Amino acid sequence: MKSNSLNIITILAAVLLAASLYLLTQVHAISKEKQIISEEIAEIHSVKHGMLNMNRWKSEISDIIATKVQEFEFAGDNNEALRGYVQKALHKLVDEVKIYLDQQKDSGNAFEKMIKKVAYDVAFDVEDFRKNIPRWTDEIMAELKNVDTQKGIKEYIQQKLDELMASSGAQVDAATLNYIGEKYGCEDMALCSEQLTGKRKGLDKQIVQYGLGMILAAVLILLLYFLFRSYAQNALYYTILVLAAIVLLIGGITTPMIDIDARVLELAFSIMGEEIAFKNQVLFFQSKSIFDVVKILIEFGGLQAMFVGVLILAFSILFPLCKILASMFAVWNPAKLRENSFLNWLALKSGKWSMADVFVVAIFMAYIGFDSILSNQLAQIAGVEKAKNIVSTQDHTSLQMGFYLFTAYCLFSLFLSMVTERFIRVEEEA
Repeated sequence: MKSNSLNIITILAAVLLAASLYLLTQVHAISKEKQIISEEIAEIHSVKHGMLNMNRWKSEISDIIATKVQEFEFAGDNNEALRGYVQKALHKLVDEVKIYLDQQKDSGNAFEKMIKKVAYDVAFDVEDFRKNIPRWTDEIMAELKNVDTQKGIKEYIQQKLDELMASSGAQVDAATLNYIGEKYGCEDMALCSEQLTGKRKGLDKQIVQYGLGMILAAVLILLLYFLFRSYAQNALYYTILVLAAIVLLIGGITTPMIDIDARVLELAFSIMGEEIAFKNQVLFFQSKSIFDVVKILIEFGGLQAMFVGVLILAFSILFPLCKILASMFAVWNPAKLRENSFLNWLALKSGKWSMADVFVVAIFMAYIGFDSILSNQLAQIAGVEKAKNIVSTQDHTSLQMGFYLFTAYCLFSLFLSMVTERFIRVEEEA
């Protein structure tokens, strides 16, 4: 009966382990897809394509000026103000002509000066010209009321505005945006973002389901051991326990742990009575797993960054993995445990050297720190501009499935250490 029970329990645990492995592959694949989509969404809403893009500002301001030009009417208050400008311009023109003619009168020899003085005095009577300025102003204003004249002036102003805008601006690298648009067949980036956001929500739901399934499978494997300890006290079942821990560890280090996302939800203000608004502007975004961080530190960092990367790799990944593998080897070969002091130390006494639990705490504290710092800084941005503009900021930093899987591994490894000591003690007593 004990043999049959042993087989049933071991088979059930093996099935749970196989299910956990399958769920791991799903979590890993979906997390990678979600990570890429999140980065693409962040790129679409990046401030470099919005509120920090000179071309975007140029377009917004150009549209406002063009609207104001088209809305301008030569009537009412505008008419009186324009009449004043025309009169001032005509007076200035008469003054400039007088100055020019006076300069010409004093040039040349005496005979030329006499001829010029007589001719200029006859042809250009300053006071007579000044008396005619009101009449000329009325004639100019009458011409300005002509629809064709107004249309021509507006077209000329718009042409000059277009030339000015075309000569200014800056080159913005839009290759990534173009790639995203081509990849998903989107011409409008706003629609593309909406499509990707909906897809990411679906992926999030799947990751949570599969991730919780992995944790539940590991818990059931451990629970079966404690419920049927007399039947599960064998090297094969212990191996299943070790593999369940390794599955959680791999899931924890290869899937993103934390998404750091700081953004301005809305920046709105008014120019010339027209509103300019920038919405959902991403200031900073990163989504990385432990393995991604280690890889970046070692491959692209300086000497200090490489040192940090090696420490994380050694004490939070390799060391815990070596410990549980050494424990499994010791359970299968208890004689080696007595003969090999290093194996004995690695399997039973090296727990305090494992930094996995410390790393979990560090990640959680980093999350709290990033969340507090970003929230504080974004609040200051909103506070500074509150009097003038509408600024709405938000911190989207969040813990991801990698953190929960890694935490589950740490907790699972604590129980596994208890099981290891029991296994080895039973073997020694036997």
